[in-house]
Amino acid sequence: MEENGSKKVAKARAKLQVKLDNDMAAMNEAAKLGSHVLFLDLEFALKSKFEYLVCEVTLVDAKGTVVLSVVVDHQRPYDELLKLIDGNPLAERAVRKFYSSDRNITLPMMTKHELGNSLSRLFTRKTILVEYSTGGCDGRLLEGTLADVERADVMRDLDSIRVVKCFRQAIPGLPNYELSTVFSLAFPGDNLVHQAHRAAPDAVMLQKFVDSDDADDVGDSDSDDVGDPDESFDVNSTDTGRFE
Repeated sequence: MEENGSKKVAKARAKLQVKLDNDMAAMNEAAKLGSHVLFLDLEFALKSKFEYLVCEVTLVDAKGTVVLSVVVDHQRPYDELLKLIDGNPLAERAVRKFYSSDRNITLPMMTKHELGNSLSRLFTRKTILVEYSTGGCDGRLLEGTLADVERADVMRDLDSIRVVKCFRQAIPGLPNYELSTVFSLAFPGDNLVHQAHRAAPDAVMLQKFVDSDDADDVGDSDSDDVGDPDESFDVNSTDTGRFE
C-alpha cells in the first residue's frame, strides 16, 4: 500500500504541476511557475463558521522561500481572545499556543492593517494562491480577517487552487487526508512532517509537492503500477476558485 501510495502521490504532484502551469499560461502567456504562485497556509482557532480567529499566516513562493510568516495581532488582551472562542477546547488550545504569556513562538506580529498592507505588496492580478483544502477555507478566512479592517479588496480577483481533491482521487482509501499524511507518503523520513500544524512548515510541505525532485518517483513499467494517471486523476476536476 505504501509503495503504491507513493506512486499515486507522485502522479498527483505531476498533474498538479500541469494544472498550475496551464492556469498561469492562461493568465499570462509569458508567465512560468514562479513568483506569481504563492502557497498559503493559516493556523486558526475555529469556534463556528462565523466565529474564528486567524492566528498565523504564511506564504511561500514557488521556489520554496517563505515570503511572509507572521502571527496576527488582534489588538485584544489574551483573556478577551479566549472568551471569543469559549467552549471549544481545540480553539482555546490554538489561542493559548499563539497568544498566552508563556507561548513558545517568536514570529513577528502584524495587526490586520499591517497584514493587509504587506499582502497588497505581495499580490498581483496574476497571483494564484495554492492551498491544501477543498473549499478554499484558508483564503476565505484570511479574506474575512482583512474585511474586519476594510482590506478585503486585497484578496479580490485572486485565483486559487485547492488541492485536497487531487490526492483524494489519486490515493483513495487513506484513513485521512491531512497534509502530513499525504506528505509522508511522497517524502518518507522528511522532518517537515513532524512540524505539521504550523503555518510555515505546512506551506513548505505543500510547495514541495509541485517543485521537488526528491519525492518517490513513479516507475515506468512496474507490475504494481496503478494504470494510466489520467484514469485516476482528472486535471479539470481540481478544485479552483476566485475570491470575489
